[in-house]
Amino acid sequence: MTEDANKEMAASVDALAWRARVEELEGRVVALEAELESARGALASGPRSAVEERGVNLNILQALVDHAPSPMYAKDLQGRLILVNQHCANFFGMEKAELLGIIDRDLFPPEFAKVIEASDATVLATGKSVEAEDTIQHPQGERVFLTLKFPIFHQGTIVAIGVTATDVTARKQLETQEAAVRDRIIAAQKQTIRELVTPLLPIERGVVAMPLVGAIEGERAEQILETLLAGVAMHAATIVIIDITGVREIDEQVAQALVQAAQATRLLGAQVVLTGIKPAIAQTLVDMNADITGIITRSTLRSGIAYALGTIARPGAIARVGK
Repeated sequence: MTEDANKEMAASVDALAWRARVEELEGRVVALEAELESARGALASGPRSAVEERGVNLNILQALVDHAPSPMYAKDLQGRLILVNQHCANFFGMEKAELLGIIDRDLFPPEFAKVIEASDATVLATGKSVEAEDTIQHPQGERVFLTLKFPIFHQGTIVAIGVTATDVTARKQLETQEAAVRDRIIAAQKQTIRELVTPLLPIERGVVAMPLVGAIEGERAEQILETLLAGVAMHAATIVIIDITGVREIDEQVAQALVQAAQATRLLGAQVVLTGIKPAIAQTLVDMNADITGIITRSTLRSGIAYALGTIARPGAIARVGK
């Protein structure tokens, strides 16, 4: 074989080797490009899925708070609204987007905004929820809310304040109405009791009687005086019979109250007849040197009534004081 033939054969072998090498390299390039494309796909799909998942979660959260039966919102550490529900927007007559980023002083009078800020500060300082009853002026009228504020944590640090506000206006109005009804019932009961413990009974024209039963203490003594004076005026009474037959015992203070009631009645021009005096009561009146001048005494209610009826039957027998 000639030298030229040998050179030509060697060149062919080298060419085949280089071609094989090139093909090998091309194969590796194709494989690397495939791996790179796969990596690019993984890189693109990974973060996008996380973002999409976060967006879904936010939509779920917004739907939940929007369908809550009362206003709900969240504020950042600077007091700016970062989340509001539809009830909250409806209350202020604004769109949800309009509320985001504003603070309490943009929505409420300065004094009330200070109260809100103070409760926010308490939540941030203690890390605990705070309940309060807030009265808010609204174009449709005064509204009362039961407010719950609570800290929102992220990795152990407070990052926001959450708020729920339950409208209790109707409940408060009902409580007020119930209290008013209760007060009227209590007043009616007191009046009934007053009439029972200090009854004033018309006997005849110009004659009334007050039969007293049981113990007489300070408050009841005052009621006796009030009832007597009102009864004299109402019935144009000229004779008032106070019967103490049913009074179990009487001390000096009560005796003095009865004497004062009798004296006050006389000042209105009516004569007082005191009936049913027991020996012990008579002794008390003597011991206290009670001034019973002008007070007629009789042993029984019957004799007192007989005296009164007999007196008014005599024309001119009783002259009103001052005439």
